[in-house]
Amino acid sequence: MLSLRLSLSVTVLLVFSAEAIARTPRTAHEFFDRGVLRYSRHDYSGAEADFTQAIELATRLNAGKKRSLASHASQWKSAAISDPSPAHPAGIRVIDPSIAPAYGNRALTRLKLGNLTDALSDCEQAIALNPRDAEAYVHRGAILHAMGDLEGALADLDKAIAINPESAEAYNNRGNIFREKRNYCDAIADFDRAVRANPHMVESYFNRCIAEVDSGNLDAALRDSAKVIAMQPEMAFGHVVDATVRLRLRDLDGAIKDLNLAVRLDPRCIDAYLDRGLVRLFLGKDEKAQEDFAQALELDSSVRESLEARSAKVRAMRSRGD
Repeated sequence: MLSLRLSLSVTVLLVFSAEAIARTPRTAHEFFDRGVLRYSRHDYSGAEADFTQAIELATRLNAGKKRSLASHASQWKSAAISDPSPAHPAGIRVIDPSIAPAYGNRALTRLKLGNLTDALSDCEQAIALNPRDAEAYVHRGAILHAMGDLEGALADLDKAIAINPESAEAYNNRGNIFREKRNYCDAIADFDRAVRANPHMVESYFNRCIAEVDSGNLDAALRDSAKVIAMQPEMAFGHVVDATVRLRLRDLDGAIKDLNLAVRLDPRCIDAYLDRGLVRLFLGKDEKAQEDFAQALELDSSVRESLEARSAKVRAMRSRGD
């Protein structure tokens, strides 16, 4: 589970209300703030449009044309250009240089929308404007990770940590890469650092739990899954990860209870249906298992191949009496 945080302006609205979303913005900062609100409500297309408008309003051409700051970022690294002058490219005027974080926020929004190429371009813009912005490197690391460039992602997260040694997001995301590389010791160490930097970030406990399961440290994993549930009892994923630990401990009844609750909390939780179906299959409750599998496939047909492989493995275990 990645941890990614939007940059917020100093004027960001504190009440996430329908009125705030409906209000018509007029300035770059107002579009920026509404983009943050829309992102928080998972309206990623709306957020992308607002961050784009914020960027366009913050960058103008005196002749009435608009030009991206990025085309000049290699020459003019500073975002502090307030008026045109002979020292700067003719016609460029940045109305509000502090709007540069809009590039980083739009990058995260585009990552959510699956537009990785443009997301990466936005991160390049943000870094060019402020090379000391640790969050921009965290964002680019997440995008490179999604693109399969693990080494590039690690380099960016290392850079983010060098700039801000208290970046819980950077430690968390780097831990995910170490876990993916099966370097469980370093992964758990990074999740420990993330927890120390921000004890309230539930993603770090969740990810550390998974790494502890992978490394066979099930008692520690159970403590972390309990922490996830205590922090967000209404979220299905905490009960799913707790079920994962209990399955490794052969506590099938406990796992089923967790997964039943996960389905009640989130009827669209695919992992809960898949895992409950596999437990039911192992217990010989084939009809109930097929009901769970059908529900999971209705929600996402792309899991069919992995489901068939996992089901075959469970049937083999059942036939051996494991």
